[in-house]
Amino acid sequence: MSFTWIAFGVYSIVRKAFDESLLSFIMPLLTQFLGVQDTTDTNSVQQTINSYFDAMNAMLTQIEIESTVMAVAYTLIMLALARLILYMSVHPRIDVISRTLMNAADDIFHFLVVFSFVFFVFAWLAHWSFGPDKEAWSTYQISINTCFQMLVGQFPFGDEWTEDVLQKVWYYTFTFLIYFVSVNILLAIIVEAFLRVKAVNELNTSAPGLLSKAMV
Repeated sequence: MSFTWIAFGVYSIVRKAFDESLLSFIMPLLTQFLGVQDTTDTNSVQQTINSYFDAMNAMLTQIEIESTVMAVAYTLIMLALARLILYMSVHPRIDVISRTLMNAADDIFHFLVVFSFVFFVFAWLAHWSFGPDKEAWSTYQISINTCFQMLVGQFPFGDEWTEDVLQKVWYYTFTFLIYFVSVNILLAIIVEAFLRVKAVNELNTSAPGLLSKAMV
């Protein structure tokens, strides 16, 4: 992991030092465009067009490289975060997050199986029922995104007088089963696992908390 970070850092520094910016492709292209005096000259126009497409290909390649580097950096940061959470096991009182997730992993897995089935059925039902009339449900992918927004509390309600009975029934059912019941079940699973971890910590260790230790 450390070698990966070092290699990525060296690669980023080298790229910054030697790679050309997008502006370096644009400025010569603009100069060449402005340098065309006779638009009836086929060779000059064709050369300018070829230069344009060459510059576009170079810029697209550069953008693709930048996107790849960003994806790698994002992955490394997430791995570093996971590693940091694992390193918290050095102290039993700050190891709560990883141990709670490990303790609740089995229950969370079975919950996600049922939740995913219900969630995707609701998304498909909304797309099938309201897709022709509502942009928020126009495709199955957009419908899934809209359902996820509703899951985190952003409800796409319009004027209640324009919503038909079927859509209102779907809203109420989704809100009850997904937003209220399912989310609270997930929270209950995590809280129960946290309480189990906390109880084990209190029984098996007498290590003081970091704040208490600092104040002593």
